[in-house]
Amino acid sequence: TATDPTGLYSDALLTLFINGAPSQPSVTISPDPAFTNDDLTGSATGSVDPDGSGVSYTYEWYLNGALMTTGPILPSSNTTKNQVWSVRATPSDGATTGPYGEASISISNSAPSVDTVTLSPTAPTTQDSIQCSYSVSDADGDSLNTSYSWDIDGQSQSETSDTLNGPFVESNVVSCTVTANDGDTSSSNSSSVTITNSAPTIDSITLNPTSIYTEDIVEAVVSASDPE
Repeated sequence: TATDPTGLYSDALLTLFINGAPSQPSVTISPDPAFTNDDLTGSATGSVDPDGSGVSYTYEWYLNGALMTTGPILPSSNTTKNQVWSVRATPSDGATTGPYGEASISISNSAPSVDTVTLSPTAPTTQDSIQCSYSVSDADGDSLNTSYSWDIDGQSQSETSDTLNGPFVESNVVSCTVTANDGDTSSSNSSSVTITNSAPTIDSITLNPTSIYTEDIVEAVVSASDPE
């Protein structure tokens, strides 16, 4: 209250709100390790408010020191391998913010995928050649080197191209394995077929006599073979 010499006075009321800031949180990023196709999730815990108020967190994601986006989840569409991402979590009690906590993670290389391996023909005979085809993919968009390996009944073969030539033995199980490598990691996939019986072949038919008349008896001589 202030009063002047004539007795006039004036009152003023000042209200102060005393609030303590919440403490710095601990921050983690999951999953760890993280790959190109993973959404990253920031998680903050451990902030304590000295006034007993509840604490909430805001999240900011940084790449090379630049703020890129906000929120607890960083979509995988934002990341590529070898990038280092950081998340800052700032605590708030609704009135005051406290010091942020921070965590960082490097995006790891994703292994390539051999999605399909297909053998043709699907029911080869003993005399067929078998061709191996495939489809591959890589989440990082890396260039891939591919290689072939073959085995028959579990026994490795020397052939390294996409085709394995016969002859085979009926009931052999022939397998082709395709391996894809992105320069850092590799993965493989396989497919198998079982060798089936080959049909016999008629090589020639000869008729005797070669000049035939009405009352003649004709003899047919057949020459045939079977690969098995």
